[in-house]
Amino acid sequence: MEKLRIKDSMLYFFRSDGWFVKFLAIVGLIFVPIIGWVAIMGYFLRIAKRWLDEEYEGLPDFSEFGSLIASGFFLLIVMILYSLPQFLFAFIPCLGNLLYTAYGIVLALIMPYIICTIATEGTISGNVFAFGEIVKFVQENIINLLIFYLVELGIGIVSAILFVPFIAGGAILISIGEGAKYIVPALISFAIAAIIFLIVGIWSSSVSYALSGNVFGIWQRKKSFVSKQPPIEEPTATNPIQ
Repeated sequence: MEKLRIKDSMLYFFRSDGWFVKFLAIVGLIFVPIIGWVAIMGYFLRIAKRWLDEEYEGLPDFSEFGSLIASGFFLLIVMILYSLPQFLFAFIPCLGNLLYTAYGIVLALIMPYIICTIATEGTISGNVFAFGEIVKFVQENIINLLIFYLVELGIGIVSAILFVPFIAGGAILISIGEGAKYIVPALISFAIAAIIFLIVGIWSSSVSYALSGNVFGIWQRKKSFVSKQPPIEEPTATNPIQ
């Protein structure tokens, strides 16, 4: 049985050739509103596609930049459409919070399917809203999905441990007093927190999209294997000798 490549997903970004240049490119795109953001989404879709196709080495490049923007835009649109019910649930009295949380969990479980469908097809197709197939995906991959999100939870906790102390430290320094004696160390602390946030954020996104492709790829290969198996012939009843 094929297992999730958790360790490989965590090492994937930083052991790829030219990772620092690509990291700087992503950082640069963060400061380009809308276009840069959807391009980043498109870039991470390429990571998901590579892992879906069992290409576990080497980050994708930024070639065909227009297709990065297009695929990222498609993902953004689909995410907005799927998030609309959750937005509406927030306004329902009494049960709103429960429905909001429950739908958020469902959305998290189906997100790898959405990501990989768009990564594979490069556009918004009916398969993105094939709810029967989506339910089947969740049912047949529930263990891998739970492991996936436990990994993400762990990354989130470690991230908080790394950069929250610098934010808190900067805030404390500012609250203590004014002047360069306090402001400069506070700004340095905030700058360190921002750098850590950028590094961890980009890295954790690569892990998330890589594992999304990994989960979806395992499922696709399993389906392909099952479909290629010859049908089992039922034994025919033999007539007793008279």
